[in-house]
Amino acid sequence: MGENRDAIPEEIRREVRRSCGFGCAICGLPIYDYDHIIEYSEVKEHKFENLVLLCPNHHRSKNKTIPLSEIQKAKNDPINLRTGTTLPEMINFRGNKIDVFIGSNHYSKVFDNIRNETYPLVIDNVPVISFRKDMDKILLSITIYNSSNEPLLIIEDNEMIMSTIVWDITYIGNTLRIDSNEVSQVIVIHFDVNRSVISLQRANYSFNNWHITIDSKGEVLCTSPEKMRGFSGVSGGNNPNASSGFVIIDYSSNTGFLIGEGDLNKYKPLVKFG
Repeated sequence: MGENRDAIPEEIRREVRRSCGFGCAICGLPIYDYDHIIEYSEVKEHKFENLVLLCPNHHRSKNKTIPLSEIQKAKNDPINLRTGTTLPEMINFRGNKIDVFIGSNHYSKVFDNIRNETYPLVIDNVPVISFRKDMDKILLSITIYNSSNEPLLIIEDNEMIMSTIVWDITYIGNTLRIDSNEVSQVIVIHFDVNRSVISLQRANYSFNNWHITIDSKGEVLCTSPEKMRGFSGVSGGNNPNASSGFVIIDYSSNTGFLIGEGDLNKYKPLVKFG
């Protein structure tokens, strides 16, 4: 405790994250610590072979109820790489109002007794971000895909699961970053459960032949080689009575990034892993 040590180099941290499937090697939880299997105080170095991801519970249990042999076994065969996804993690929202930021654009919804669902972001009639009210809970659902329309992130009714086929995932504080590959396909989402706010801060990914980017200034750009041009700098969407916020849809001969109510009957259900 209190010893001075160099930080683990980021390239080694990334290699450890990927090798453990972006979660605890034992249970798969995406909340974890970087653990030296043989304590740093003994080895005085950071080596990939001696590093593993452990959730706080299993980290505390190391050498108490879990022997080093079991830690090493889990590192060699982490549960998330066997299942292809991380262990579900709950994100809990409560209250009567949600706020969603897509880049610098703001969408707000106050729930009432008439309509208990809302769709802040819809692409080609697929709800990418949606909320529904259930008693005192606000249930969030998000689906993020890669360029092959395979799900990378699914949050369904506040239960979050991530695919392990991605290049990298970091979940630091309340900010989740998913890198589908080394050079592109980036998503950065910030969750504020105390205020029931989510922010899609950065994006560079494709879905259904749309390419969506959100730059460092919060500007949104939607382009499609098959659906004409895209739109940038979208504003508005702050209508608490609307059932949907930002809708990206193809009108055959036209391309639109619309703000306002959508046709809820056309929205397709969320997909699942597997």
